[in-house]
Amino acid sequence: MINPVQKSAGKFLPSPNEKTKLYEAVENVSEVIRHVLKKREAKMLEEINQHFAEFQKAGAESSEVSPDRTQELGGMIFLANMVLAMMLAQDDVLKFPMELNK
Repeated sequence: MINPVQKSAGKFLPSPNEKTKLYEAVENVSEVIRHVLKKREAKMLEEINQHFAEFQKAGAESSEVSPDRTQELGGMIFLANMVLAMMLAQDDVLKFPMELNK
């Protein structure tokens, strides 16, 4: 997540030419990771949840779909949702792995 460099008045800093854009890196890496988790990973998991629900409806009527493997896949999706929720619940995402060791 990068923010355009701004003057104290809140206006964008003029760039030296039309092709150059000036940016300021966000220093809080945890904030950047949380942003990516919320905007990209959560959206992807939402789509996976929807597709899996559709698959379960269609697959329940098919003899070609293994119920055991479908259950395993559902467990993996559930775990991914749970880990994402746990990570987003952390104040500092970077401390999450250390919290698991407690």
